[in-house]
Amino acid sequence: MEVIVMGFMFYVVLFLALIAFIKNLIRPNKKKVEDLEALIVQLEHEMTEIKHNDKS
Repeated sequence: MEVIVMGFMFYVVLFLALIAFIKNLIRPNKKKVEDLEALIVQLEHEMTEIKHNDKS
């Protein structure tokens, strides 16, 4: 009986560790995406300024 409980607890801990590992993989990617989005907005703003200056 103890072996079954120990095995069950092992898999529960393994599952929780896997969830934590996946969350840590996803979190840095969100930061990279936010940085890239900010860079895209900045570049679009610079491009509109360049186009506006070319027209004048």
